[in-house]
This record gives sequence, C-alpha cells and structure tokens, in this order.
Amino acid sequence: MRPFAALLLTVVLVAPSLADDAATAPSPPVAALLAARAESADGAPARALERLGAALPGADELAAALRLEAASIAVGLGHDPWPHLSSLFDRHAPAVHRRAAGDAIRDAARRLPPPLAAALLQRPLPRALRREVCAIVAVRREDVAAAAALLAERDDDRAARETALWLSGKSQTSTDTRLDVATALLAGGLWREADGLLAAEPQPSTADQRARLAFLRGRAAYRLGRLEEAREQYGRSLESAAAGEPRFAAAVQRARTAELLGDLAAARADWDTARQAAPAEVEGWDGGARTRALLGLVPQATALLARAPASIRRVAGPRLAALLLARGERDAARSLLGSLSHGAAVVRSLEVAARLGAGDEAAARQLAAALLGDRQAGGWRELTLGLFPEPVPPAEVAAPVREPAALAALAARSGAGAARAALTAALAVDSAWSPLLAAVPGEPSGWRGPAAELAAAGLWREAAALYPHRFPDATPAETAWTAHALARAGNGPAALAAGERLWDRLGRPPAAVLPDRLLDHVVPTELTAPCRAAVAGTGVPASWLAAVVRRESRFDPSAQSAAGALGIAQFVPETGRRLGADEDALWDGDASLVLAARELARAATRFGPRLERVAAAYNAGDTVTAAWIGWLGGPTEAALFAAALPYRETAGYVVAVIEGRALSRGLDAGAAP
Repeated sequence: MRPFAALLLTVVLVAPSLADDAATAPSPPVAALLAARAESADGAPARALERLGAALPGADELAAALRLEAASIAVGLGHDPWPHLSSLFDRHAPAVHRRAAGDAIRDAARRLPPPLAAALLQRPLPRALRREVCAIVAVRREDVAAAAALLAERDDDRAARETALWLSGKSQTSTDTRLDVATALLAGGLWREADGLLAAEPQPSTADQRARLAFLRGRAAYRLGRLEEAREQYGRSLESAAAGEPRFAAAVQRARTAELLGDLAAARADWDTARQAAPAEVEGWDGGARTRALLGLVPQATALLARAPASIRRVAGPRLAALLLARGERDAARSLLGSLSHGAAVVRSLEVAARLGAGDEAAARQLAAALLGDRQAGGWRELTLGLFPEPVPPAEVAAPVREPAALAALAARSGAGAARAALTAALAVDSAWSPLLAAVPGEPSGWRGPAAELAAAGLWREAAALYPHRFPDATPAETAWTAHALARAGNGPAALAAGERLWDRLGRPPAAVLPDRLLDHVVPTELTAPCRAAVAGTGVPASWLAAVVRRESRFDPSAQSAAGALGIAQFVPETGRRLGADEDALWDGDASLVLAARELARAATRFGPRLERVAAAYNAGDTVTAAWIGWLGGPTEAALFAAALPYRETAGYVVAVIEGRALSRGLDAGAAP
C-alpha cells in the first residue's frame, strides 16, 4: 500500500477510538468502504474492487452502499457496472436504493465508451431509465434515427428533452421529427429554442402537419408573451385540424388566449368548439360556463353545467361557484353548491364562505369544524380558517386539548390561536412530547443498523442518502431528531417526510394549530435557514419562500421535473434567462433561492402582499394571474381565489403553499411586517 492510502486508513480506522473507545471503530463493511475509497483515491481501484467484493457476503443491508461504491469504481475503470447494481433493481429493494442504482446507470451511460454504454440497453432496466439511457447513447453515438424514434414514442420526459436539444441542431431530419423536437423543447421549458426552430420550419404539405406546426407556433408565442400572434396561430391550427384531439387542443388554447386578451365573446365560442370536439373533457364545459358568467349570463352558465356529466361537474362546479360567490352572485352560487357532492374539501370550504356571506356565522362555524377535523382536507383547512377573523386570544391559560375533533371544534369556534394554545398545553404535560417544545432532542441512544454504522464513521451524507428509512422513528423525540439529522446531512425530501410523520403522530391537525415550538421539527430549521438569508432586503417573508420551496422541490437542490424545471426553486431555463441566470445558477441552491425571493418580491409588488396571488404568479405566470384576479371582480378571500382557479395544477399549488406558510410561520418571528 502506498503511504498516502496507509495514512488515510490510519486516520479513518484509528481516530474514532481516540475520541471514544474501541467499540466506536467502523463495522467491517464500513471499514471496507472507507478503505476502498482510500485505495481508489491512491490509484489502486482494482484493489478497491477486490476489497468491496470480499466484504459483500457479511455486509447485510450495507451491501447496497458497497455495491454502489463498486459500480462507481468499475465505471472509472471502463467496466460494466451492472454486475454490481443488478440486485438493487429488484422490486423488493428499497425505493431509495433503486433510485441510487438508476443514477449510477445514468452516470455509466455518460462516462463509459459508447459501445459499453450501448450495451447497458441489453440489461433489464426500468422503462423510464431505459429511455434516458437510450437518449444518452443516441446523442453520444450521433444516431439521428434512434433519437427520432425516441421522440416519436414520447415527447414530454427528461429523455425527450435531452434528445430534442441535440436534434434541434440537426438539419437532416423529417418534418414530423422536427415537430417532435419542437414539442419536446416546449414541454421541457426551452421555449426560445422551440420558437426559433418553428420560425425556420417551411410550410408542410399535409393538413395534419400544418395544423400541428401552427399549434406549436402558437404555444411558443404564448409562452413568450406574444398573445396576439398566439391567437392567430391557434386559429390557423383550428382551421386545419381534423375532429378530435387536435381540434380540441387548438380550440382550448385559442379560448385561453382570447380570455387573456379580454375577448370573452370569442373565448366563449372557442370553449363551445372545444366541448363539441371532446365532450368528455372538462375544459370546454368549464370555460364555457366561466365565460358565460363573466358576460353576465349566469343562468346560462349554471344551466350548461347542469347538463354536464357528473365527472365534469365535480371539477368545474366548485370553480364556477367560487367565481359567483366572489362576484356577489350568492343565490346562484348556493344553488350550484347544493347540487354538488359535499365530500370534496373545496366544496365544503365554499359552503362555509356562502354561509358567512349570507350572515349565518353559526352554521358556517359548524361546517368549518367538520372540515378542520378532516386531515384529508389538507391546506383547505388553512384557507377555511382564513375566512374568519382571528379572535383575540383569551387571557386565561388554555385548558389542554389534544383530540383532533375537539381541536377542530375549538379552532372553528375560537380561532386557530386558541386551539394552538390548548394543544401546546396538552403536549407540555406529556413526557413524550414536552422535550420537543424546549429544544432539538439529542441523538437516540442504542441506535443501530446501517445508517448508524455509516454515521458513526462520519459518513452522514451516505447514511441519509441511502438509508433514510433506517433512522430512528419509534418515539416523537426520535422522529424529530431524525428530521433534523436528515436535513443536516442534505436529504431534504426525507427530512420533510420525517417531520410530517411527527405531524401525523398528532393526527395531523391543521398546520395553523400546531404549537410554534413544534414547527421547527416538522419543517426542520436546517432546511429553512437559507430562506431567511435569501429574502434579506426583499421585503418577502421567509415563510413564503420556504412554503414555495417545500411545494416546488421539497428542498431538493437536485430536483428536475419532466417540464424542465431545475433545482431547489424549480425554474425553467427561460425564466432563468429573464432573471439573468444560466443553468448552473439554477442548480446552485443558494443562488436559486435568491432568485426565487426576487421573483416573489416582484410578484408581491404587482399583486399586493397576498400569498395566494403571489404563489399563483410563481406557478402560472403574471398574465394569467392578473386575468384571474380581474375575473373575480376585486379583492376576495384566498379560499375563493384558489377554488376559482381554472388550472388544476395551480389551484393545488396555491393550496399547498398556503399550508406550507402556516408550517413555516416561525421564520417570520421578529421580522418586520
């Protein structure tokens, strides 16, 4: 062994005993892992592989860590990593191990010589991973035919985005392939690249291709804010499109564009066209009812939905009811709500708003109590609480209350603050919970297993990345400690999951009811502290940024969506360009948080200090958010705003961010309003 490796091994294997005693020395599998790393770094990767292989028989759960290390070393040697990784793809293997093995295969596809990378496709890879490897291999081998076939199969995932970026620079492709490329670029957030490609595309010969080209040009123009051009292109697509999905899609997009341009009569006609083209889809019914209501044709709007299938009414009914309530059409709204199923949280929240609007506060609070006690209602509970003014907390000491239904009734009757005080009082006299109200608990004694063995050797990141499910979780204190430990070790999603398990132990009451001292465990402070730094000087509450990041990426700086959103704050490249940031900055956690804080501050300047509006703008853009606000006829409650949103994704996003803000409210303590 060369001197450097020998010295490193001495530090790794002997130093722990200097701090404690011989019992703290690494277990044999961990010692093998550390030794293999030292040997590989010292220029002896073959010896490292031998050491890892010899340690496997007795490694038990730590075998996954050894196999992943061996795979990385094998790739560095130009060898196939599959023999090391195959068992990690077993359907019974922990999901975190399957994901890590997938990352290792992607890395191998990029680093191995092209023939060996291509050979990975002969392995029984999961379908999505196979597509990604196929994309990598096609680009590396400059195989236009394989890349085109991949796009023809699917154009809206990460493999399609990578393939499309490469194919966009190739001129010797068919019209259909170029249109596939543009579709994938648009789906992957590369709007400007798609726009340039489509602008250079000659007029195709077939009607279907002409319809598709015009539709894609419309999408690019819409994304880049050229609404009049988008409307014109969607119109051309509609003229060329045959019946069915192409005609439906063109009509929907032209209707949306007409709404944003303020031409509600034209939008209504296009929504009717969409409904006729695809009567089983919600958009035509929803848009048709909305535009009729906005044009003052409320009886027509409600009559239209009355003819819709039940599955359509479940989605479009609450949206129209919220719009009518916001615009003062209370009788029509209540009649519509009476025809809807009252199982959905959004409908129940709207019923509360309707009762309050009618002056029946007692009935509203009774309905609210039932909703607040339903953990499945999620963030709608925070939105429903927001319909009531927060009462002044009572001066006397709160009586302890812990049972979820009783807490819900108390919150509905006396406000979230009273329920929070009652729950705090109950936990303060519970020995399992009271320590959590004072501090972060210490590391549990007697912690055993693969994560503990790695952590004992200082390999906290490996422990958190590969064995988050083996951190202690038997008591509230253990779960809280695990949430903080995982956060410190860089596994944000697993840390949040642990914090949410702590919340679950209490029956998951509304976030606004959780004791303030518990919030730092449910959303660990190690995750949210950078949000405080990022909002400095922006005027944005740190809780807003934390809530957005919780919803966007669950604090994962390596997150990448199929739509091309990157990093912890999930910016698409085009938004990054507008903010003056390249893709490297979007992957940088701290830089991305600063950009996100600036975006939230800009939206707050335009739409006011209303989190529901700011969150909608962050998710869907300023133009549509401004239109939605205008439709509602002025200031309205956050619950009505969220319920009226015609984009399902944005509505869910706003609800989640409102709940996330309640979970992160401790970040704003002592901050200027």
